[in-house]
Amino acid sequence: MTAPTRVLLIGAGSVAQRHASVLGGFEDVVIAGVTDVDSDATQTLARATGGRAHPSLEAALHEEAPDAAYVCVPPFAHGDAERALVEAGVPFFVEKPLAAGLEPAEELAAAIAERGLVTATGYHWRHLEGMARARELLAERPPSLVTGTWLDKLPPPAWWGRRALSGGQIVEQATHLLDCMLDLAGDIEEVHAIARPGTGRL
Repeated sequence: MTAPTRVLLIGAGSVAQRHASVLGGFEDVVIAGVTDVDSDATQTLARATGGRAHPSLEAALHEEAPDAAYVCVPPFAHGDAERALVEAGVPFFVEKPLAAGLEPAEELAAAIAERGLVTATGYHWRHLEGMARARELLAERPPSLVTGTWLDKLPPPAWWGRRALSGGQIVEQATHLLDCMLDLAGDIEEVHAIARPGTGRL
């Protein structure tokens, strides 16, 4: 019998908890370990998943030697974890957005490509049945104009409303819309956007 895939969770917040719940439904996957800057959150998720709690990513990589990792950290925290995984040669999944700014994302993309590492990102809307149907309908009539609107409230985490930490609304949430647009319409040649002033925090 093939040994189960041992996954390391980097981050122990609500997003990591949702991924842990999904991964727990696969018979061939086990949560090997959990690490987060919040030790209480680390311990809580480790107990819930049966994985071991680790005080740092370095310790987790050394002690667990995982087959794969899930990086579930806020936008501003991306970078160090991915670099460590690339150096260790561990395939990984990254929750979107890839970073709060373009430069870190491009740097990591280059390092991943050079290493030839298998990675994936959390742009799951493109896998919905509705998207598959849209591709069928647009196959012979490619769109020339695509519009998108995001209507939602500001989520509770303190970093969300601070552009330097979240990357702003386009980067943090509406990036899902942009991913769908690119998937359905291909490369974009011209962009227009209208924003409604809100709290002023983004």
